Parts: sequence; structure tokens; C-alpha cells
Amino acid sequence: MAWPLMLAGCAAGFSETASDYRAKTGVLQSSGSFTVNRSVEAVRASLAQASAKCLSGTSTNSGTYRVSAYGAHNFSEKRAFTTEIAPSAQGVTLTVYKKFLQTTGGGHLLMAKQPDRGFVYAVLDAAQDGGGTKLTYYVPSPSSGSLTAAFKAWAGGSGSDCPDI
Repeated sequence: MAWPLMLAGCAAGFSETASDYRAKTGVLQSSGSFTVNRSVEAVRASLAQASAKCLSGTSTNSGTYRVSAYGAHNFSEKRAFTTEIAPSAQGVTLTVYKKFLQTTGGGHLLMAKQPDRGFVYAVLDAAQDGGGTKLTYYVPSPSSGSLTAAFKAWAGGSGSDCPDI
């Protein structure tokens, strides 16, 4: 996934808060919503357990990205993910943070000044909706498929493989 690497030096494009991240949904981020027949509290408990297992810790990613004027470059990222579940006005919000620990591209170390916990990587809002819970997600477009599927499975109360982020 080349987008985070290519933008690592442009920290101005990253969000530090969930509200700022929601406002920037566009080319590199997408959003959507779904409803489950469970209470907000049951959804919060499932999200807390699954996010602690799957969205916390460090990981590495490597590959090749293409920059038309400069050809192809290899890259490698080491990053840390953390999560926070907090009450919101209508329910709860799960915020996923990503911090670049080391990123190299084209043989160069690429690091951006970052907040202590990193930048917001994804947001999932859960609000009571009749007898169920409406969830609205905001995710990075290049990797939204497995993360969105995991959010849906976790909110529904079923187990899911951890997303490939």
C-alpha cells in the first residue's frame, strides 16, 4: 500500500482527531454506514474486544510503488496501531491511530513529525437506532475492504479474522 508511504512526509494531510478525519473523507478516504440488531453497549463490548486483539501493536509492510517521473521504488514501513473507544453524544466512537515508526522509500528514510499516538487511521461511530445500532465508518480507501468487513462482523457480534491493514 503506497499511499501512506508517499504521504508520510506531508503530515499536513493527516488528521489528529476523529472529527477532523470525518471532515476529510474524499479521495483517500471513504465512508459508509450499516445497521445491526444489537444495542450500542453490546456493540461497544464487541468492538473493544476485537480492536484490542486486531488493531493494537506493531506491524510491517513492504512492496513497490510507482512514481511516474521517477520509476518504481521499494518501500518498507514499520508502524504501530492503537485504538480508543470513547463515549459520544449519541453512542460510542472507535478511533484507530497509526504511527509510523520507520518508513523507507527509494533508499531514503521518510519520517513526518507525528502526534504521540499517531494519526487517525479510521473511525467507527455507533449510535442507537430504534432497536438496533447504526454504525458509520470512515476508512482509508486503499485498504477499506478488509477493515470494513471486520467492522461489520465485530458490530454484529460474530468473530472475524483480523483485517489486513
